Amino acid sequence: MNRPFTRSAHLASLRALDFDVLVVGGGATGLGIAVDAASRGYRTALVEAHDFAKCTSSRSTKLVHGGVRYLEQMQIGLVTEALVERAILCENAPHLAHDLAFIVPRYHWWEGPFYGVGLKLYDALAGKRNFGSSRSLSREETIAAIPGVREDGLLGGIEYHDAQFDDARMALALARTAASRGAVIVTRARCEGLVKDEGQVVGAEIRDVEGGQGFKVRASIVVNATGVFVDQLRAYDDPAAFDRIVGAIVDLTVTYLSGQIEAGVEAVQLFDSWAGSLSPAQFERWVIAPNAAIVERLRARHPGTPIIGFPKGAGAKLVDYAAGVKPDAIGLDETLDPVWADRSLPAGMPVQGNLDPLALLAGGTALDDGIDRVLTAFPERPHVFNLGHGIGQHTPIAHVEQLIARVRGK
Repeated sequence: MNRPFTRSAHLASLRALDFDVLVVGGGATGLGIAVDAASRGYRTALVEAHDFAKCTSSRSTKLVHGGVRYLEQMQIGLVTEALVERAILCENAPHLAHDLAFIVPRYHWWEGPFYGVGLKLYDALAGKRNFGSSRSLSREETIAAIPGVREDGLLGGIEYHDAQFDDARMALALARTAASRGAVIVTRARCEGLVKDEGQVVGAEIRDVEGGQGFKVRASIVVNATGVFVDQLRAYDDPAAFDRIVGAIVDLTVTYLSGQIEAGVEAVQLFDSWAGSLSPAQFERWVIAPNAAIVERLRARHPGTPIIGFPKGAGAKLVDYAAGVKPDAIGLDETLDPVWADRSLPAGMPVQGNLDPLALLAGGTALDDGIDRVLTAFPERPHVFNLGHGIGQHTPIAHVEQLIARVRGK
């Protein structure tokens, strides 16, 4: 079916049609399945709760490598297969994938022959598909190519070639390709349940996140391609099994954090990295309830140890989290309005975070403005700047010192 690649047109088709294949999840795996199914002539639909490549598929290493690290285990077949796939992707999508040179510094004499021979084997396995031959670099060439390399004891380097790609843009290309083959592709459409007929899954309950309406989509096959959220969708099929999994996670978390406290830590943190992606009902069941159980049990074992709760991306649901979990302090990510947080959270509850890590990376007035924004929003409320979540690999230490000085100066 030839339909415009617009959300409204695809949403209308999703509501009106039945499908052979319904894919839940708009990451690389889900979109690839949609392309494959639609290309084979199956009536295909895909729903994504947020945007394409929202999570893992836009947070990859950005590399299309031939598995060079597997040469050490002599997994020749695996490396050869990966090199073939690398070549196919670069040939099919040269606008998304391209050659990228890598340099391995050498500090010991044996690293020359060790890496040299291994990477020559890598070149040979790539054959005509190779981007460029590996080569030995002198000390001067290595320093010129990597200005920040540690020069003390540096002997030289080895250069070899792999590929780099734009993972998020590839997801968009897959979405457009699936749609061009007739697939219905809808973002901001969240799966909130499964439709069953005599115990058999025959579709899914979908909610239009933008419009708020819920509806059922029937399909012969429902594919769970939700990545790190795979168990959330499985819970709709077998809620009791999922509750057992959550119970085991609670037990393990309590045991682990108890060990940390007994080892001498002064505070612990409960961190839910994808809490913001959940519906209110899911948030209550899979974030608030288990975290409340963890807090209750930790307080019984270790009274007086502060517990910080950090449901990242929770937004307005943070109020329900504070009331239901009752942590001693609450973490705020940089997307949250600190003025709203100060007004909405329980009086006197300490808060942690809210400084944009990019401001810490930038330094200067951007960092000063970010610090002042937080301090101004919480004039009376206790606040902790969590450097653990703000300092990255490339954050200059001078910017950290700038933050500490400005906070103490206020």
